[in-house]
Amino acid sequence: MASEIYSRQELIIGKEAQKKLEKSKVCIVGVGGTGSAVAELLGRAGVSLTLIDRDIVEKSNLGRQILYSEKDIGNLKALSARKNILSANPVVKIEAVNDELNTENAEKLLGSDLIIDCTDNMAARFLINEVSLKKKIPWIYTGAIKNEGLVAIFSGMGNPCFRCMVPRVPKAGSLEICSTSGVLGPLPSVVGSITARKTIEILLEGPENGSLLKIGENFENLQIKGREWCDTCRKEFPILEGRENLNNSIQFCGAIVLKSDIPFSEAKKRIKKNSKIISSSNTVIVTEYKKSRIIILKSGKIIFRNLKTKKEANIIYSKLIGN
Repeated sequence: MASEIYSRQELIIGKEAQKKLEKSKVCIVGVGGTGSAVAELLGRAGVSLTLIDRDIVEKSNLGRQILYSEKDIGNLKALSARKNILSANPVVKIEAVNDELNTENAEKLLGSDLIIDCTDNMAARFLINEVSLKKKIPWIYTGAIKNEGLVAIFSGMGNPCFRCMVPRVPKAGSLEICSTSGVLGPLPSVVGSITARKTIEILLEGPENGSLLKIGENFENLQIKGREWCDTCRKEFPILEGRENLNNSIQFCGAIVLKSDIPFSEAKKRIKKNSKIISSSNTVIVTEYKKSRIIILKSGKIIFRNLKTKKEANIIYSKLIGN
């Protein structure tokens, strides 16, 4: 069955190259607009995947996140993505991780042949960059906002690295995000398709370094220049070593976020008592209160969807979990 799924691709790359793809492992961080397109294409191509996402599927996702449909609304994205890819290719290996990427789990979760960043979170990209250089793992940075996209490739060897391109971590709220600035529906799939093709090329032929593709009305190929003074290229990792805190840089697209000191297991007990748990795992709980979907992470972060103010979030938090 597997050979039939890959038969048209094998005509282009050959059987040995196809076997190499099937033995490869790619980690995709974020399975939203771009991530869902990349994940589906690579999964159909036979590449083993680790899918990392802390979020749930919402109706506003369906215009651009092609891996999901109405039946997935309210479900965890990583699990829904895995299920939907397996429905097309039941023999591919896929691990779903319902968690946020952070300094405690990054080195373990990102262990792979290639990392693909499909987040809307600049802080996560700086973390991925450090793991890439520390472990010598190539990675691809992707972005899609309004009607413009970006795809950048880093070899994991430095000169350049992502920090050569963006030297300082921007503060949360200083950059445009799709929930406020919008994104043209087909754009994430265009970026995702290009990224999937680049991924296959890297897995079979090895990584290039520092190439940057800008996607808009035209396609423009650029080369990122390395910086002699880049500490990360010199193997200094302030984020992984705890010398640089990313808390003020983490941005959640279209959400209000609170931090709770209540232990995860205790929070789950209180939510069971005061509300209905829609879905859960050992790292995340999804519940609902009135019109707000609420995601409780083991790290203590609580993400509120469909709210306008932090005051509303605090009221719901008090009712569901308390102090």
